[in-house]
Amino acid sequence: MLTNVFNPKTSRRSLMPMLRRSLILVLVFVVTLAPTLAVRPDTAHVLVPSHPTHGTEHTAAMDSINVTQLMESIANSVSHVRIENLTRDLSTGYPARTWDIDTDTPSDSLVQAWNWANESLMALTGGELWFRNATKYHALYAIKQGIGAVPRQAIIITGVIDSLQIAGANDVAVSVAAVLETARVLQNLSLYCDVYYVLTSAGRVDPDHDLGASSFVDWLTENDIEIITAIAYDRLLFHRSQYPFGLNIALRSLLDSSLYQRDSWISDLMILFSRDYGNGLLRTLVDKGSSTRSFAYEMWLRGIPAVYVSQGYYHDSASGTSDDTYDYYYYSYEKAAEAVASVSAMAYLVGLFGAGKALLYSSQGTVTPTTEVSCDIVTNIRQYVNASITWLNQSTIRANIIRETTGETVYQRVESDGHITLKYLATEPGMYRVVVELAEGNNTTVSLQVVHSNDCDGDSLSDEYEVSHGLNPYLLDSDRDGLSDDFEISIGSDPREGDSDNDGALDYDEYIWGSDLLLNDTDHDNITDGEEAALGISPVDPDTDGDGINDYDEVYVYHTDPLNVDTDGDGLQDAYEITMGLNPLSRDTDGDSLSDMFEVLNHIDPTLRDTDGDGWTDAYEVYHCMSPTSPDTDGDLLPDAWDWNPTDHWVTAVAPVSVLAAILLLAVFAFLKHRKYIKTGGS
Repeated sequence: MLTNVFNPKTSRRSLMPMLRRSLILVLVFVVTLAPTLAVRPDTAHVLVPSHPTHGTEHTAAMDSINVTQLMESIANSVSHVRIENLTRDLSTGYPARTWDIDTDTPSDSLVQAWNWANESLMALTGGELWFRNATKYHALYAIKQGIGAVPRQAIIITGVIDSLQIAGANDVAVSVAAVLETARVLQNLSLYCDVYYVLTSAGRVDPDHDLGASSFVDWLTENDIEIITAIAYDRLLFHRSQYPFGLNIALRSLLDSSLYQRDSWISDLMILFSRDYGNGLLRTLVDKGSSTRSFAYEMWLRGIPAVYVSQGYYHDSASGTSDDTYDYYYYSYEKAAEAVASVSAMAYLVGLFGAGKALLYSSQGTVTPTTEVSCDIVTNIRQYVNASITWLNQSTIRANIIRETTGETVYQRVESDGHITLKYLATEPGMYRVVVELAEGNNTTVSLQVVHSNDCDGDSLSDEYEVSHGLNPYLLDSDRDGLSDDFEISIGSDPREGDSDNDGALDYDEYIWGSDLLLNDTDHDNITDGEEAALGISPVDPDTDGDGINDYDEVYVYHTDPLNVDTDGDGLQDAYEITMGLNPLSRDTDGDSLSDMFEVLNHIDPTLRDTDGDGWTDAYEVYHCMSPTSPDTDGDLLPDAWDWNPTDHWVTAVAPVSVLAAILLLAVFAFLKHRKYIKTGGS
């Protein structure tokens, strides 16, 4: 027979006042006006929510889940006796469960403890679950599969199975017992997410780090396990009032996140369960304390939300010593059971959020001048908190909504007509309490109902809205494109599709580039944005390199580089070369061994090997100092092709001969004249 997790004799509340108060472990709010799916003609796939104008009056609709009844069943199912027995069996049957850090090998006792843990898990879950192992430290893990769509997100619940050379009951066999009992409690419940039950080894060999936890967190990352949150059980048993927080279970979470859902939301849900169904032992602590050697801390280092669950006063004198036996007189298994029940209730509620249904909370009791009926709630989204209170007689009833972090009454109504409706716009996340009191008149029985929507992932969209529109309530970014769902809706893209316009580029990348997430060719250059991204060119500029040629023409017509104004590096821009009929891919269009730039600068035709058509190539003429632009370099009326010396005018060659001939003629003439003179006797 199962033992109740909480002993009524030790509770701070009697059973009846406890039943008068409703357990509200989750956000209690109602969507102001349920978002609707609007369609634009040009973007029929885009989600567009309507603007909230008024809180919706939810009643106990058929599709609501009665969370109060379900949580009562959780509270009544956890057994502190079973936790004690499991702790006893592990610590006494398998002491010195050590891991040798030098050889990275387990002791025989640790190996036997692994087998015991596996057999225990199978027995507690009717053979439905069993452990596998992963990483070099042989972490044990079992998966309770959810009923949501694949791939499912996961809650991770962990303990540490190895110990020092001692029995190690509180350090930390009780964490193993807590994991096993949590698995038993949740086994027959339908959740929309997966639950991983993990027992790590090599958690106690390093005084500063949990090596086994670090390795398994890496394994989760490598296997793309998307994590909603993680619970890391540690020491849970020490219970002494004279020590700071000696009666408490301490919760530590990732407190450097700007998102409430990743920060203290999970802890708040657990605390409210503890307060309403237990002895209120759970509380948050903001220091890291002993958490730096834990699975939770390894998650925080990687920016993943997790809650470290341990006894409030951690460094007691027994834990981790030879006195650390299961029956040490300062140990309380009711305390450990309250931690397990709170974790189980949280996991169950979070697992239900995937249904996308309204969650109903109810409370009924008699209000008197000294008693009240109340509901504790947590809000994590800016929406209305709606509550309905009814009673039968004409007594005057006062209903309040109190923000617990400040103690401020933020909303109040007083009525005498048998019905009150509260509607308060909660703008700050956190804990609130709905309190119903007798203001005047006779004692009367009142009924309090609250129906809530929730925002599990923190994207400002209710889980109901997300599920009804095909989104994932556990993921900020349902399509995993780098943009949150609410942001995509605000800019008009489709949060269900990583590539809203199907152009081959993720919406996130397009947003960063400034391209249109709904237009596959933002710059209208006839190349899709995704293809431009693959080519490294701009999807928002039709001429990426600014050379005057459209990117499409460069890529598909001219095959030039759309990122380089001078593809061939010849000093002439591609646009000029194309305009002038040159080849932008070749430095020497006509293949005459003269670069296009040289030919252009020297007024040579870069498209012709023989610009002047004289039979000599331009390169030959340049090399031999001839003019490649004139067929008669020396201007002697002899074409270069015929000229024996095309660089010299023939006159320059003929002139010396003429002078010599003239001299010779003159000499001959003089000689003849002289002979004649002689013959004539000088006359």
